Amino acid sequence: MSKSHANPKSRILITDGREEIEKKIKGALTDSVSGISYDLVERPGVSNLLDIMFHLQDDNKQASLEELVKDCVELSMRAFKERVAHCIDRSLADIRETYLALTMGDELIVPLLAVTTPNAAESDIVRATVINEPGSAILFRSSAPSVDSPAVVIDANVVIAIDDRLKNGSTTLVPPSIGIDPSQLRALVPISGKNYVAVETASDSADIAAIGCVTLTVDGAPSATSGETLSAALDSVSVDGTRFSCAASATNEMVRSLEPTSTYVIGTGPPGSDATSSNITPASGKEYCGMADLWIVFGIILGFIIIGNKMETHNRPDEWKIEQGLAGAKLPFLDQTGRDTVPIEPAKWSKLVKDETAIAAIGNRDKLFTREIDGWKGYVEWEEYPEKKELAHRILALQTFPPNPEFQMGPIPDTNPVLPGTHWKMWHHAVGGELSAVPEDSWDTVLREKHAEMLHLLQFPYNGEPPKRLVTAKVITPNPLHFVRNHGGIPRIEKDKWSLNLDGLVANPRTFTLDDLMDESQFPRMEKLVTMQCSGTRRIEQISLYAGQGDEVPQAPWAEGAIGTANYVGVSLKKVIKACGGLIDGAKHLELYGAETYFKDNHVMNYLVSVPWSKVKANEVILAWEMNGEPLPKIHGYPLRVVVLGYIGARSVKWLYRVKAIRNPTLAPVQSKEYLYFNQQIGKHNQRPTDGIQIQEMPVSSAIMYPWQRQIVIHNGTIHCKGWAYSGGGRWPERVELSADGGFSWYAVPNANLSAKHKWTWRTWEFDLPCDVEGWVEIVCRCWDNSLNTQPLTVRAAWNWGLHVTSSAHRINVYSMNKSRERTRKRLEKFEQTGSPLAPLTWPEEFQTQSWEDYEKFWRENEPRDVDD
Repeated sequence: MSKSHANPKSRILITDGREEIEKKIKGALTDSVSGISYDLVERPGVSNLLDIMFHLQDDNKQASLEELVKDCVELSMRAFKERVAHCIDRSLADIRETYLALTMGDELIVPLLAVTTPNAAESDIVRATVINEPGSAILFRSSAPSVDSPAVVIDANVVIAIDDRLKNGSTTLVPPSIGIDPSQLRALVPISGKNYVAVETASDSADIAAIGCVTLTVDGAPSATSGETLSAALDSVSVDGTRFSCAASATNEMVRSLEPTSTYVIGTGPPGSDATSSNITPASGKEYCGMADLWIVFGIILGFIIIGNKMETHNRPDEWKIEQGLAGAKLPFLDQTGRDTVPIEPAKWSKLVKDETAIAAIGNRDKLFTREIDGWKGYVEWEEYPEKKELAHRILALQTFPPNPEFQMGPIPDTNPVLPGTHWKMWHHAVGGELSAVPEDSWDTVLREKHAEMLHLLQFPYNGEPPKRLVTAKVITPNPLHFVRNHGGIPRIEKDKWSLNLDGLVANPRTFTLDDLMDESQFPRMEKLVTMQCSGTRRIEQISLYAGQGDEVPQAPWAEGAIGTANYVGVSLKKVIKACGGLIDGAKHLELYGAETYFKDNHVMNYLVSVPWSKVKANEVILAWEMNGEPLPKIHGYPLRVVVLGYIGARSVKWLYRVKAIRNPTLAPVQSKEYLYFNQQIGKHNQRPTDGIQIQEMPVSSAIMYPWQRQIVIHNGTIHCKGWAYSGGGRWPERVELSADGGFSWYAVPNANLSAKHKWTWRTWEFDLPCDVEGWVEIVCRCWDNSLNTQPLTVRAAWNWGLHVTSSAHRINVYSMNKSRERTRKRLEKFEQTGSPLAPLTWPEEFQTQSWEDYEKFWRENEPRDVDD
């Protein structure tokens, strides 16, 4: 944080005169400021406490917000100077940064007025609640205090912006409280599992309770600019008008010298004294931070801290997890190529930057990237306008965006949506124009069209699968439960305004309406039952074993539900090409264009892939407008999509608007740089796109949908199992086998327990698997297709850098309790009789598992544990 960002917090404390204040503020807030409206909000049950809530109405944000907030703050300071007990100016640059992170419809609360009482109850200290959706900015404010205890924490009455830009090593400081015991303040609570710098307040004596100090714990290696952030924060610390400051150069030196988990204390001088700077040198000899000339009591406190720091420590709070690989993203790389091993630490993401002036000079984004065609909301044509592509690229290159959250080498968030897709949202908002509302419109479509219990693996672009219990509930997947793997936003295209261009190397390029394609006198209809599968199906098994490639679209942690079967109606692409006079000039591939916007390496494009003419010629590429007897849902490509039989889902383009005949496979990134299957020695250190096999047909695969991994199963000698099996390329599951002993012995699922056989679909199955043994067992499933292809037995054999095509035999571990065994049956009855908890498995028994009489009888009848000879 630079000096221009100093004093990021604003508070004005008053004791009376609410009506006068409200009148003057209303006079300052005029409707002449475009794009923003406001409300004056009184906290329930609290007098003399007033917030101003700004409402965003359009994207002309920056200038109007600065003008409005500046007027409000300056007016309050002038009009009520006599009653102001303490004031810290709000940094307009900081407000602007928060404001620009919001999206239209969000609200920004700027608290200007507050009251406090001398006796603040602990229950009133720092209650923070999220007031807008995570993903752009997360705004906190203190909750309204109770009527019985109308105390308000001073420092909590500010808006604190914490978003994905705050990474390990960033600094967030809360100035010491005045008139409240500083020890009562609470640290900011980390959100979404991120490791923020811990902030606490400390005081060793009630005599100096009004002074307080801030203890900063460095969590991980600090960034090079953390000192500026600290210095800016120190500028805002004052006690009864006495300020303490510390030069940015000194704090930068201090921050760079700190080891992880070390601590230092920022103090303030006594009321009425002047703060001066001095250096404190720890045992290491490094200069840390310029500190104030403190009271003798403060000096004693600091002395203890410095003495404590003589004991050099390196452990982080989660050191054990890091050592055990449970937080592998924090481990340094080890460079052992030289005489000494050199650690390469994980990157610390610096503060986001944005060149507003240069971006503004590019032009009005609403005009540059306006709607292409009436009735095509959310669609921008990029492929025909390279100059437009270049402008969007320049806008993206003039700013930085946060990295994807780490989930492969750390815990996967326990939220739904699992991943927000933050920077895909930010890219759409950054380009603006027709893309501005696409993230919000897309999520609205998800909520309207998909089942309420879908598992949202990625909010935007939307990736979602049904829960296990519903994946194979029906052989034909209902539309609301069919998985979705989108590569961009969801365009909203009106049927009567839509058309399809077929051009390139065809004899007679033509444009077709949907009515043209549905005219059976021109094109015979084609109806197929088709299983579609994402190449990422069961990816979570690869991630759980080894991390792999990260990408602009996070490699969603798909489970076994990224597969579905539907009945599609449409026409064969072959017939449409024939209507254009056929291919000419050696065309052998068909390039398919989707209306969504795709991002790659700060470049924008439409979604493009290609399929070979041989596939089209075999009538295995459908242009479909109907899914399970209904018009295509918007989320699945309305009004027209491609369905490529037996291929990965990525080739079945949604929102199709163009087909272009070409000689060679497309060079578009989705085809040439993604969906590649690499050799296992290929990775970040050496991968090239040409090292990977472009994935087309899906190999044979299967999965167990029931029971679930690590589930405890009570049974009578057989465990009831359910699942699916599939093979792409026009092959079909011929046999499904299960094992209860890790794959040593196999049982074939009877044909009667398999769903009907079709050329392009899965087969669902159920089976009572014999299992006599008890304790942990490994159930394994594998499939043989009609070409006698089967699955490799371990996920290690299937792992690849791109984390695609987890085709290995599916394995789950379950805990077997065989009730057909007499002892087990009686023990389970004992649990029921005594009411002792049976679940969870790790809850200890609350009764004797063996009587002393039975115990002693055993040893009387058997040899002792140890013998003498």
